[in-house]
Amino acid sequence: MYVQSSREVPFIRDLVAIMSVIARSSGRVAVARLASSSIRAHERSRHVLRRKIHSTSLQFLPHSHRVLPGRGPRGGSLLDVAGSPIIQSVSSDFRPRRIILVRHGESQGNIDDNAYVDTPDWKVSLTDRGHQQASAAGKQLKELIGDSGRVFFYYSPYKRTTQTLENMSQHLDDEQIVSVREEPRMSEQQFGNFQNVEQVLNCKEERHSFGRFYYRFPSGEAGLDVYSRVSSFITTLVRDCHQYSHAGQDLDTMNVVIVTHGLALRLFLMRWFQFSVEEFDNSTNPGNAQLITMLKHVGKNGHKWYELDPADRDSLNLPAECGVPKNVHLHKLTRSATCDEPIDG
Repeated sequence: MYVQSSREVPFIRDLVAIMSVIARSSGRVAVARLASSSIRAHERSRHVLRRKIHSTSLQFLPHSHRVLPGRGPRGGSLLDVAGSPIIQSVSSDFRPRRIILVRHGESQGNIDDNAYVDTPDWKVSLTDRGHQQASAAGKQLKELIGDSGRVFFYYSPYKRTTQTLENMSQHLDDEQIVSVREEPRMSEQQFGNFQNVEQVLNCKEERHSFGRFYYRFPSGEAGLDVYSRVSSFITTLVRDCHQYSHAGQDLDTMNVVIVTHGLALRLFLMRWFQFSVEEFDNSTNPGNAQLITMLKHVGKNGHKWYELDPADRDSLNLPAECGVPKNVHLHKLTRSATCDEPIDG
């Protein structure tokens, strides 16, 4: 897109003035008028273009996205992060009711490290037990959101997360699924390509003493790399949430569900709630197909934020302060309601 320099308009106008003087002195006033008319037309067209870009950015076009076979439309996204301003009025809410993170069901790699020797990590599938766990997670999700709740799914492209999503979605009505998006930034940490089991096990042992966040696997990623791409993904959620709100969607009935992996899930929470590297290293993965719920809270003065469900926080071995955004403590905010209670009035 062409971006106009702050110095460009004065320069062009000066140029037009010089051309006018020269033209008048030589008897060619028509040239000056033509140049001046061209500049005015150019400025009018740029003004119209800016208005069109602004209006288009507020539109949400769900029909342009792909479709999950037998289910609703794909695409879109949603949110807000602890590091961004949390002061927001009730009438301009850009936060869905819940953000629910789900680790995939039990995979072949969870029960046998040799699964990664001949099969790429992203193609490792669920076990029979993993399918059952994912189906149970879908029933739990349905019970949590009820018949009126709606869901926006994000999922890692890995086979085990895709299968988990498919099992979960079978327990929701088609009209409850607003959209589904494949999101590579929520993929598993990269350990390398086809894996040497002994080498990976040695690296994991070394990581235990070095620290999960900074340890880098040979030909793979460090936790810090995953943290960076997860942070980028959160920015997309924020932007898309604004799109939903401007399109007239009621976010108080919307639930964002992210089907991902244990490490990516914990790094998402680390970024959102801004807990320390040490607190992350002391945390543990959730169980397979476990739902980790962040619920929207409303302060007495209209502020809104998310808090991690206490039981879910304990299951991750996180202290209490890691389940609430730092800004809530900083500004001494107090709740008037959660989104499981009335938030108006």
